[in-house]
Amino acid sequence: MVSNIDYSKYENMDKKRLMNALISTENKISKYKQEIENHLNLKKFLESKIKKSLTGNKAQIKAVLVQDSKILNSIKASISKTEKKQIEAELEKEINAEYTDEF
Repeated sequence: MVSNIDYSKYENMDKKRLMNALISTENKISKYKQEIENHLNLKKFLESKIKKSLTGNKAQIKAVLVQDSKILNSIKASISKTEKKQIEAELEKEINAEYTDEF
């Protein structure tokens, strides 16, 4: 909210009224500075919360990946050498297969 200041109304004021206007202006400036400070603190707080939530997500993703890795390693350890060779052969066959354009 922007307001234009009418300086002409201060031109003919006596000293007492000018002092009161000055004090009032200083009070408004102090109030606005405090509001700005409050908003800056809120901004910092919100940024901190967002950063913390993103960091938390990274930790959760890492935990899932580590858990999946453990599961995969246990599966890999439980497969016999002949089963591994069979899976590798099937995979190689799929990779090298020639697919015709069926469309």
